[in-house]
Amino acid sequence: MFASGRDNVEGWRGSNLLFNNKTCLTPLNNMKRFYKKRFLIFYLPILVFLSPVNNIADTPSDEELLKLEQQIKHQEAEQEKAKQRAAEEARRKAEEQKLREEHRKLEEEKQVILEKQKQEEQQHAAEEEKIKEEKLNLLMTNARNAEHNKNFDLAINIYNDVLKEFPDNTTAISGIERIKSVLKTCESIIGVWSWNNGAKTLFYENGTVKSIAFIIKSEGDWKCIDPEKRIFTFNTWSSERKIIMSEDHMKIESIDATLGTKITADKLSDDPY
Repeated sequence: MFASGRDNVEGWRGSNLLFNNKTCLTPLNNMKRFYKKRFLIFYLPILVFLSPVNNIADTPSDEELLKLEQQIKHQEAEQEKAKQRAAEEARRKAEEQKLREEHRKLEEEKQVILEKQKQEEQQHAAEEEKIKEEKLNLLMTNARNAEHNKNFDLAINIYNDVLKEFPDNTTAISGIERIKSVLKTCESIIGVWSWNNGAKTLFYENGTVKSIAFIIKSEGDWKCIDPEKRIFTFNTWSSERKIIMSEDHMKIESIDATLGTKITADKLSDDPY
């Protein structure tokens, strides 16, 4: 193939000279003159060896060489652009990966902070709940003690304090209702009572009492000893005696201060005055 190509090159010169060390310089000089651009020196041998033998004899024109040069420049420019695009895409992906990693770390840190806050809030809520429970237990103990000691006003006040912080506390609600019922029983003795021995007794709201037997009067105090059992005491005629009230709060029974016999009374009025 190389020999045939050389014969064709000789045909370009219109000569049948045999190639030797001296005569071979002429085609090379012609090639340098045709392909002035540096990069063509590298591409022309490739074209020579890749082209059919019978085409080697066709010498490229300046226009064809210019077109070939432009194509090569265009290809090199496209290759350079492709490299730039690839490098830019790689930088973009690397930046995106970096941002994703930073976002992931931030989310992890955020979750750690939120979890810590949640645990602190739960611990704080548990401590507050414990304090409230201890306070509730103390209030309920004081209220029950006051109720047991018949200090009903104090017991109601404590139960109301409980309901201020624990509005749905059924124990405090039932305690107040129970005391109100008890106090209603105690208050039911207030008024005028007529004994079956002819005497009358007047019970007042302030805890004083007055007994009248014909024209003789005796004054003293009365107490509600056990409201649930409707038991009272009064001390007229210089003698403290027990009173038991009926369930309907309309009758009472006691002991005659002089004779010591059982006597009963009916309620005449709720107003002692």
